[in-house]
Amino acid sequence: MSLLDYNIFFDVVNFLILMYLLHRFLYKPVLGKIDERREKIQDDLERARRERKNAEEYRSEYENKLAQAEEEARGVIDRASKKAREQAEEIVNQAREEGRREKQRAQEEIRRAQNEARAQLRDEVAGLSLRAAGRFLEEKLSEEDHRELMERVVAELPDERLGDH
Repeated sequence: MSLLDYNIFFDVVNFLILMYLLHRFLYKPVLGKIDERREKIQDDLERARRERKNAEEYRSEYENKLAQAEEEARGVIDRASKKAREQAEEIVNQAREEGRREKQRAQEEIRRAQNEARAQLRDEVAGLSLRAAGRFLEEKLSEEDHRELMERVVAELPDERLGDH
């Protein structure tokens, strides 16, 4: 074997030793670090997915609660509006009823006043008729004298007692 053969043999042995040493002291720790880093990244990604899922659940829950709150608010507003309409209607009905009662009272008062005025007018006409008959009987007048007497009696009547009847 020649020197060249020894050199190649030593080069191969040196190369194999170098590969062993590199593998043991460089590749193994570097690959271990790379694996640790990969696992950490995967854990971080998994944690981020879980947190995103939780955030979506919270958002969904929040939106549901917000929708419920809006629906409840609409319900409260609807109930308040309905109650206000009912109260307004009740007030209007009460006012109508009060107006109707007031109108009835006024109509009754007018009827009473009319009846009193008619009774008063009858009494006065009866009194006037009696006075006229009394004068007629006292005087035994002619027809012309009788007309003149009636005109005098009517002229003696006060104007406010005659009325529109």
